[in-house]
Amino acid sequence: MKPPGSSETPPACRLSVLLARDVPEAVIFRRGPSKQVRQIRWSMADDTFQPGQWLSGRLYPERCDLSPDGRLLVYFAGRFRHDPPTFTAVCRPPWFTALALWPDNSTWGGGGHFTSRRTLVLGYGAAPAPLVVPPDGLSVSGCVGKPPRTSPWRDNAWRHPRRSRLVLRRTARRKQADDEPLTVARYQILRGDAVVRDLGRQDWAAWGPSGDLLHSIDGRLFRCPTDAIGAASVCIADFSADRFENIPPPPEARRLPG
Repeated sequence: MKPPGSSETPPACRLSVLLARDVPEAVIFRRGPSKQVRQIRWSMADDTFQPGQWLSGRLYPERCDLSPDGRLLVYFAGRFRHDPPTFTAVCRPPWFTALALWPDNSTWGGGGHFTSRRTLVLGYGAAPAPLVVPPDGLSVSGCVGKPPRTSPWRDNAWRHPRRSRLVLRRTARRKQADDEPLTVARYQILRGDAVVRDLGRQDWAAWGPSGDLLHSIDGRLFRCPTDAIGAASVCIADFSADRFENIPPPPEARRLPG
């Protein structure tokens, strides 16, 4: 007999990942249920992980960015029964505790991107007055014109950083079942016009800093070396069993990195 209040199946767990541009560091967003997100810091050189805080709300990964050195994160989130209902914040991974915070009342704008390690451009034409003032050492401005494109994806294709003939291709469709995400993505690896490997449905996939193939599905994270790209990937982490808990931030989460 199942315990009172439990469900037959655990909530769906999905991972999305932001890669730092200058160092082998990343931030993982572990989501599930849909309005519970955990932040996890990933040291990619040795595949070690530092689980951090949970956010009770909706996170928008496509409007988030990691600083080039991996030490700051800008994120856009919604907690629609709170004031403000949506907001943009800067934090120190893997903690959501805000070093700076700008209120919002919609989901039309928000978020931002880093142009350098401590220079942030917000996704607003004119930045709103902050509720948490940015600390000294962090330069912040509003977006003038169309924001620059920082994603390595071009037309849903990402060339391998060292082997230009290898391409990671992504195709997407809208959800067709209740247990699917809003957008279902499938990935293939191509060499020229030939399919080297069909990954099928994945929640996330990318080329890592070393050129390894990285991908995730259902809360599990996988790695496959480029030299064995047609072989099975190895699971390096499984976050599917994580459950929400209130985790207080350490003192350093409230300070800008030196």
